[in-house]
Amino acid sequence: MILRSVKVPLSDGGGWIQRYQRFPSVHVEPRTVDVWLPPDCVSGDEGHPVLYMHDGHNLFDPALSTTGQDWGVDEAVSRLLRSRQIPKGVIVVGIWHGANRWREYMPAKPLAQPDARAVRDEFIREHGGAPISDDYLLFLTAELKPFIDSAYPTLPDRGHTFVAGSSMGGLVSLYALAEYPEVFG
Repeated sequence: MILRSVKVPLSDGGGWIQRYQRFPSVHVEPRTVDVWLPPDCVSGDEGHPVLYMHDGHNLFDPALSTTGQDWGVDEAVSRLLRSRQIPKGVIVVGIWHGANRWREYMPAKPLAQPDARAVRDEFIREHGGAPISDDYLLFLTAELKPFIDSAYPTLPDRGHTFVAGSSMGGLVSLYALAEYPEVFG
């Protein structure tokens, strides 16, 4: 797969962002993916842990964030690295949500249970369809993670692969941990 990206400068926190517009998928609609590389990440080094974060538009730039304030992930990792509280910088993959955020982030299996029919029916009415979080997690584990592991100096094992988010992003993170314990630590 050949993807084009642009290098996005940061005004704070150090490191740099590689932005992939319309990252393709057979499981979900294309979306923007930001890859933040910490200041200590250089080509050919032995690898870095990776943190996959949902609602990626909120992570690094207040102008793009829903609330006008970014989450400061790059600053936090850089600060921990400078103070030697972590031995190695973490590569942060910010996955922007698509038009179906609620459907992608709502865990599918609980709503598929027979006793959840009323909740599932209401969810479908409110959000235009059933949850597609299983498809979203396939995108994350079968398409995005393999690309990241091949394109960047990562430590690809589950002990160095993490997932996080806020609100619905936190919910789908818990679902990812439950569904893919062999991938995420």
